[in-house]
Formats: sequence, C-alpha cells, structure tokens
Amino acid sequence: MDDSPDIPVPVLRLTDHLGAMIEAASVGTVGQVLKTPIPCRRRPGRRPCPGRIELRVAEVPEQIDWECPACGEGGTIHHWKASAWNLSAASTPPVPAPADVWLQLCEPAYQALRALRPLLSPCALRALAGARLDAGRVTIATGRDDLDELADHVAAEANHAANVRRRRQLEDVLTVLEAALQEARG
Repeated sequence: MDDSPDIPVPVLRLTDHLGAMIEAASVGTVGQVLKTPIPCRRRPGRRPCPGRIELRVAEVPEQIDWECPACGEGGTIHHWKASAWNLSAASTPPVPAPADVWLQLCEPAYQALRALRPLLSPCALRALAGARLDAGRVTIATGRDDLDELADHVAAEANHAANVRRRRQLEDVLTVLEAALQEARG
C-alpha cells in the first residue's frame, strides 16, 4: 500500500482490497468460482464480517464479479486487464514454473505473506495471488524456486522486524515454508 500523504488512508485500503481481488482473478480460470482468502471489508453491526470473497472472471464483457457469501456484499470490477494488479502471464513475465509444491497456511500466516507483496517477484506474487481458501486453510500452489524466494524474503523481513510480535509471526511462517521446501526436495 502506498503511504502517500495526499491520498486518504481509507482510499488506500479500498485500493489494496480491490487490487487483491484483481490479482486473484488474474491468475484464476475464466468462469470458475474462486474461493479466495481475501476478507470481506463490511462491518455489519460494527463487527467484522467473517466472510471471504468469492470471485468469478468473465471474458466477455471483461469483468470480475465478486461477492461475500456471508453478508451478500458484492460488486463488479470492469476493465481490470489494463491495471497494475493484473498478474496474468501475458502481462507480467516471466512465466511461472509449474506448481510442484502445495503449501497450506492458516489465514494469519497468509496475511503476513501478503504484507510482503512489494518485495516479491512476479512469479511469487502470482503464487500468492493464486491462494485459495479450503475449509478454513489457505492453499498455495507454487514452484520450488518461487517458494525458496518467498522463504528468503520472509527470513529477511523477520530479521529486520522491530516489532517482536511481527517477528515471531514471520518466523512461524518461515518454519512452515522451510518444512514445505524440505518436503519438496525429498
């Protein structure tokens, strides 16, 4: 998220939220419902909605339909292919390696990885954007090299984190990433 003083924080948060939806949709399959780990932004009764966003990409017209199944909030994003958040292989080279590692994370671990977004390569971003929600767990399919790069970024960020809670969270995520790498190496 950009920290520009000229743009109000609520606008930056909404932009980040819509950008996350575009990223997820751009690596998804046209016409298929994508169950993402992206939290709903609504606050019915001043409490966070527990729902997670579901997306469907349409090619004609070029749009992303999104909805929260918990509260019914939804909308449509038009002309997203020209945006900076489009991570489809045609718009952000290099083409990712085939997914040979399946990683399962809890949602806080996934959110910690999302916070590293500005540091990641296009391939690592695609892997993160392609995360899907399944039975309360976030599943990420990626290649070993991308997972290795992601682990390097998490380790570096953990080493430089001034906040003890954030450092522990990143170290916990790193443990999961390293275990998946170890298993992938066989």
